[in-house]
Amino acid sequence: MKARENDNKLGRRQFHTLAMGSLVTHPLLKLMSPALLTSLASAAPAYRTTVPQDPIAKLSGIASTAEFTGDEPDPNHERFWNVDGYIQKCGGIPTATESQNVVIVGGGLSGLIAGYHLKKLKPLVLEQASQFGGNSKGEVINSSYYSLGPAYISIPEQNSPSHRMLNDIGVLKYARKESAADKDVFLNGKVLPNFWTGQHEDPKVFAQMKQLLKTFESNASSFNQMTVNQWIQRNFPQITTTLYEYFQYYAWSSFGATLDEVAAGEFFSWQASEQHGVMVFPGGNSLITQFLYQNLVAAVGPSQMRTKSAVLKVIPGNGYADVVVEESLNKLKTIRTKYVVMAAPKFVAKKIIHNIPNAQMQAMNNIEYRSFMVANVSLRRNIPSKGFDLYCLKKEVPKVPTAANPFTKGFTDVIFSNWAQGDKGSPCTLTFYKAFPYQGARQFLLNPFAHNKHRDYLLAELQNYYPELGITASDIASVRMTLWGHSVPVCRARFASSPQLVLASQPIGTIVFANQDNFISPSYESSEQSAVTAAKQILKSLR
Repeated sequence: MKARENDNKLGRRQFHTLAMGSLVTHPLLKLMSPALLTSLASAAPAYRTTVPQDPIAKLSGIASTAEFTGDEPDPNHERFWNVDGYIQKCGGIPTATESQNVVIVGGGLSGLIAGYHLKKLKPLVLEQASQFGGNSKGEVINSSYYSLGPAYISIPEQNSPSHRMLNDIGVLKYARKESAADKDVFLNGKVLPNFWTGQHEDPKVFAQMKQLLKTFESNASSFNQMTVNQWIQRNFPQITTTLYEYFQYYAWSSFGATLDEVAAGEFFSWQASEQHGVMVFPGGNSLITQFLYQNLVAAVGPSQMRTKSAVLKVIPGNGYADVVVEESLNKLKTIRTKYVVMAAPKFVAKKIIHNIPNAQMQAMNNIEYRSFMVANVSLRRNIPSKGFDLYCLKKEVPKVPTAANPFTKGFTDVIFSNWAQGDKGSPCTLTFYKAFPYQGARQFLLNPFAHNKHRDYLLAELQNYYPELGITASDIASVRMTLWGHSVPVCRARFASSPQLVLASQPIGTIVFANQDNFISPSYESSEQSAVTAAKQILKSLR
C-alpha cells in the first residue's frame, strides 16, 4: 500500500516486502527452505518456568472451557461506563507518588513492541488484564502450541525493523512460511489443493485476479474510497463463485466486516501481500508477544511489567502527564511520567484521557469495532495437517449476517495449529475462527448461554469434516472457546484514508498513540508500525 499523506503508513506488503526479483536469493527464504523448515518446526520453543503474566498460558491438562476466555469484561464495564464516578467511589484522584520516564498503557502487541523500542528508557508497561499479550495470547498443552487470536504475519524484509526485532528477541528461528502456491481450502468438506490455480473453476479468471493484485502493492490507498464490492463490480465482474465466497469469508474473518464495508485498497493489499506468502509461528502471534515480554522483563525488570493495573485516567500536564491506575480493587495510585504511549484502543483512550479536543474526540468516535471468536479443539490423537489456514467453502455466495438475522455458521476457516511445528506437537489442536461482521453482535455474546450455543454450532458443522480429517466425535478431547468483544477496528471505505483517521491518533501533549486502530487495519503490521512511530516520536523529542 502506498504511504498515506501525513502519516507515513506503509501497507502490509510495503512494510514487510520481499522484492520479486530476490525471491530465490533472499537470505530469509534461504533460511526457510523446506528441509530446514521441517527441522526448525519439529522443535517446540524452549519454555522457561511460566509465570501468570505470560502471554502464553501453560495448561496442566486438557479441559474444555465452561465460559469464554479472552476478554475480562466484568470489571472493565463498571470502570469505564462512568470513569469519573468510579474514581470518586474509590476516593478520588490521589497525589502522585511514583515517577517514570515512559508509561505504556496496554500490554498487547503494540504496547510490547513500543516497549521494546523504548527499553533504554526503562518504560513502565501497565496491562489491565491478568496476562500480557492483548488478543495475541496463546496456550500450550504438553508440546502443542495454539493461538487464541491472530495467527500469522506477512514476511518481513531482511534488515527491516520488524526482521531485526524478531531476530533479536529470538523468535524468528521458529518461523515457518506458507506460500500462495500452497494455499488449500475446504470445498464441501473436502480439501481442494492449490486454490489459487483456479483449476477447480476457471484458471483464466484466477490468473487475471492475481495479475490485478500486483497493482495494489504500490497504489492501494487510491482505492480506499470504494468498497471491495464496488471495486469488483467496476473492475472484475467475471469473478467466480468460489473466489467471491473466499473473499467474503476472508473479509469476515480478517476484517470483521463485509465486502460492502471494507475499503478495497486495504483489502486487496492484504491479498497481494499474501500472494508472496505468510509467516507462521507455533502458537501464532502469541509466540511473538511471549518473546517480546520475556525480552522486556530482562531489559527493564519485572517490577516495570505490571498486570491487573487498570488505567482510569491520563491527565496531560505541562511537559508531563499524570496516570491514575487501579492497582488493586478500589485502590488508586497516581504516577507522574514524562511520556505516555497510549497502546489501548481508541474506545478506551477516549474514556480515560482528560480533555481530548472536541474534533479529535469526534474522530475517535467514528472508529467502529467488531467481535470475533476463536475455538481450539484438541484431539486425543494426532492427525496430519491439511495445510496451515483453510477457508471452508461451499461454492455458494454466503448470506450477509446482521444483528436481526445472525448466521449460525460454526466457523469461516480453520488453522491446523500443529502445522507450524511440522506436526510434531501433541496433542493435535484445530483452531477455528468465527467473526461477527455486523454491529450489535457483542450484546448477544455477553449472554451467559452464548458460549454453549456457539460451541454447539461449531461441533455440529465440524461433523461435515470428520471423513476428510479421519476423525470421529470420540476423538475430540476438549473445546476451548475464546471471545474478543471489540478487538477488530472496521476498515471502512472512505474513512480508511481520511484526515479524520489521522486526527484520531494525533499526540496530545506528551501522549502518543500506538494501536492498530491508528490505521483501522487489524493486523500485526499496523500494530507494529504504530508502535515504531510512537517510539520514534518520543525518542526524537529527547534529542
